[in-house]
Amino acid sequence: MVKVAVCDTDENYLRKEKRLVDQYMRVHGYQYCIESPASEVDLMIIGDAYRIIFVTACQGVHVDETKINAMQNIIKGDAMWDKRIVRCMDDFMQRFIEKTSKLQFAFVEGNKKIYPSDIVYIESCLHRVIFHIKNVSKTYSMYQKLDRIEEILCMYGFCRIHKSFLVNMRYVESIQRYSARLTDEISIQEELSVSQSKYNKVQEEYAKYYDI
Repeated sequence: MVKVAVCDTDENYLRKEKRLVDQYMRVHGYQYCIESPASEVDLMIIGDAYRIIFVTACQGVHVDETKINAMQNIIKGDAMWDKRIVRCMDDFMQRFIEKTSKLQFAFVEGNKKIYPSDIVYIESCLHRVIFHIKNVSKTYSMYQKLDRIEEILCMYGFCRIHKSFLVNMRYVESIQRYSARLTDEISIQEELSVSQSKYNKVQEEYAKYYDI
């Protein structure tokens, strides 16, 4: 069940926003309910648990999206404002499904269910692929081609940066000088090689993932 809170002081836009959310959820067949927070204070309280799409009529107003856990700041009146909301819903639902769905892998060490978002990167070594998991000191391996793992994980934000590396873009801090530097938020702290033939495409994927 997905709970969606819609709050707007403009009744006209409130109806439009609720209709957009309702149509989106029904078309995609999601189980959902739409709530209306009583005030902005309610939104601040639930901000840690919810992802917020901030819609405003004031173009000059700057919102610190990190403080309210917002996904995007959308301007009312923009010809594409409704499509931007839909794209935000796409992004949110992809993340929601990813976080609530585990994938099962038949490792040499035994069968294990893992959230795709917890996989930092996978490397190919001889005839095996080795999984590096967030905040887990040990690795897991299986006899499989990296090409096959890429087919499974590409929809979860993974990028083939090298013939030997498939990396989760959420853990990439930067791409430069044919290397991908991983973020400091994980126990695995290192740089991975980016092949010269894939470098431009990897940069494009990185920019697309972070919308930069």
